[in-house]
Amino acid sequence: MKKRKNSSRQILKKCLIPSLNYALVASCFLLTALSASAAIPARAPKASMETLLRSDLASFRREKQTDFQGLIERWERVYGESSAPSLLKIGQDKSAQDSERYVALLAHTKIRGVKNAEALLTLLDDRSWMVRSAALKSIEILGYQPAAKKVLEHLASDPALVIRMQSIETLVKLRPDGLANALVNAAMDSHNYRPGNFRTGRADWVPQKAMEALREIGAKEVTVKLLPLMNESKDGRIRAHALHTIEVLENRSLKKGRPFSERALAWNQALR
Repeated sequence: MKKRKNSSRQILKKCLIPSLNYALVASCFLLTALSASAAIPARAPKASMETLLRSDLASFRREKQTDFQGLIERWERVYGESSAPSLLKIGQDKSAQDSERYVALLAHTKIRGVKNAEALLTLLDDRSWMVRSAALKSIEILGYQPAAKKVLEHLASDPALVIRMQSIETLVKLRPDGLANALVNAAMDSHNYRPGNFRTGRADWVPQKAMEALREIGAKEVTVKLLPLMNESKDGRIRAHALHTIEVLENRSLKKGRPFSERALAWNQALR
């Protein structure tokens, strides 16, 4: 009987020891795995589209880069139209850098096209001339006709000279009714002369730009309205521009090759 007991104990020992060893190894493996998983940091949340775009814009500004067309093309290639809502949001963000808003709006126009173009109407009244400039450029690129009336207002009254000039470029693209008269008014507007008006001051580029636009659109119906600029302006450049514009619109020259005074007199007689 003792032999049987010893035999049973040996059998039990043979069975238990491997099982205990296996359990011990398994426990060690489990603890190691848990420790390893605890050492791996949690995956960071994926950055939003807006965060990525703002980061690109901040880097672009810090590095003082100027080729924003390359940046826009990369956004279009990498993100496509999914970037458009965030770009518009950045463009409308009054707390963002003006230069970043400018790039974001032009990028939105290139990527999104005429969709959401109505937002440009509000941006034409933004406090920043850079944002107003981006809105004007976008309207010009898109040929967005609903903005024409508001752009005419900015030609007449925007406080920034650069915006009054740019308004002319946008209006030449849109060609709204009344454009020719608006250009003549801009050429004579005292806001565009320093000091005083066209009879006493020197032109600040807008009058020259306005008459260039009149030649481009072929506004012959306003030729006679240019006579005061040709006859009375203190600025010799404006008198010369007015005479040249009259000749282009009328498609002929009077007293060709003669001094300015003789040519001007001939046009006064012909048009009056």
